[in-house]
Amino acid sequence: MTRASVVGLREGGFLALDASAISDGAVDLRRAAGRVGDDGVQVSNGWRALTDVYQSPVAPGLVTAMEPVGQVASEMSGAMQTATVALDDYARAVSSLQVRHRSVTVDAGVFARAAAASPDWRIEPTLRAHQSSLQRSVATLESDFDDARQQCVAVLDGIVAPTVQTTGSFASPGQGPEGEGRPGDGWWDPRHLFTSSSLDAMSPAEVNAWWTSLSPAAQATYLTTSPQMIGGLDGIPAAVRDSANRSRLDRELARLTAERAAMGFFERNVSDRRRSDELNERIDAIASVRAVLDRGGRQLLHFDITGREVLAAVAIGDVDKARYVGILVGGLTTNVESGLAKMDSSAERLRVVAGTIGDVDASEIATVSWLAYAAPPEFPDAANPTFARAGEVGLRSFTQGLSASNEHAPSVARMTLGLHSYGTLVGTLATQTDDGEVDSIVAYGSPGIAKTLPDDVDRYWMRNDDDPIRLAVNSGWFKYQPCVADGWVELGTATAEVDGTELSEGEGHDYLGEGSTTLHNIAAVVMGLPEEMVLR
Repeated sequence: MTRASVVGLREGGFLALDASAISDGAVDLRRAAGRVGDDGVQVSNGWRALTDVYQSPVAPGLVTAMEPVGQVASEMSGAMQTATVALDDYARAVSSLQVRHRSVTVDAGVFARAAAASPDWRIEPTLRAHQSSLQRSVATLESDFDDARQQCVAVLDGIVAPTVQTTGSFASPGQGPEGEGRPGDGWWDPRHLFTSSSLDAMSPAEVNAWWTSLSPAAQATYLTTSPQMIGGLDGIPAAVRDSANRSRLDRELARLTAERAAMGFFERNVSDRRRSDELNERIDAIASVRAVLDRGGRQLLHFDITGREVLAAVAIGDVDKARYVGILVGGLTTNVESGLAKMDSSAERLRVVAGTIGDVDASEIATVSWLAYAAPPEFPDAANPTFARAGEVGLRSFTQGLSASNEHAPSVARMTLGLHSYGTLVGTLATQTDDGEVDSIVAYGSPGIAKTLPDDVDRYWMRNDDDPIRLAVNSGWFKYQPCVADGWVELGTATAEVDGTELSEGEGHDYLGEGSTTLHNIAAVVMGLPEEMVLR
């Protein structure tokens, strides 16, 4: 007798589905939807701007003929966004069903053992009731799966492909009056037709070279028509990215707030409740970004709401003019909604202490709160390196972008990664590629690191005596730990006196506390002053 035979458990169905793969596909589709919308706007606006620089009878026809592109791209982007919501809901439903199924399977095992021990179980009221309860649970699972599948299919089947209404006509260059419209006469600039897809294929250094080659008018056009693309491109000057990302903040907040209001006070079903919770989280996260920016002197270097959670990176000071840049990378459970304000305060303390230690003006230093990856949401998730591998790509591109746009780079500017907790794995993975952007790393509260780092990257680490992360270390979650043999220098965390100032001991999982030895050490690493460091 098997547990499946007595309660009707079957293989296949939702058990054969990969909920993570469905969810990842939805994320990819959402990002693609953003690119489609951006590209369509760029093409339409690029051609619309043609009449400013190309005066010819054929110019209006060219513009009119290309006008539908933006509309169709916008409609297609909206259809893709609708599909992502349906796929996200389906993935969540499948994941929930699989969790419930595991619980039913365990309960069925208990029942099967009890039934095997009782030859007359079919006439035993308690066991019969148990069997009936299990069968109802299985039937409910299958029914809920059918509902989720049908709901997803209904949404996808309801998507209507946009239609193209072509008007006007195309006129080839040279068809206008003599001397007009030919390449080389000033109207045709292929740089105006760069799309987010083509720019994504460029390195940050190439992006920076492309941007600086544009005329001020072309730059203004991109900033106005494609702020999402420009704000998210590593290599674009910081002030430009800040302007692009800020322009989207209030618009996105208004859009999400309106969607939440349209749902009404009572959600109609489970899907509505999930979407309502998601909207509230995103609204709170954007409000957190706004509150930090309102502190003044900040640059919004990254702002992304296309994934499962809002991602952001906020700098204090001007990262393009600073000679010392410290980038703080958060770890376990860190997110924009609940963690940005605290990390920004820590970044501000670090900047002040670094300036004091180095005896330099504050304008020479910039600190960044980098929350541009989805960190592990729960303690057990920290054993999974998948989050780090997703974050390393973004962090590496970000540091390369800062190096490309900083006016002192690469010979004078100094870049340091301050890596906390799980962020140490993200940061050490990101710096395995020796591109010369990162000068030093300081890892604190680390559960583990990447083994190989470039020889020219200075590396320091510290771990408070009462840091709970030691449980993960002792459990061997990650294979590699900082060690002297690999060039790591261990810094102190205990009370100390430096230049007549008493420094307090680091506590728990916090390393950026006011007046602490750990904060002092991180600042000394940022400034590249080993003589100021307190060693273990």
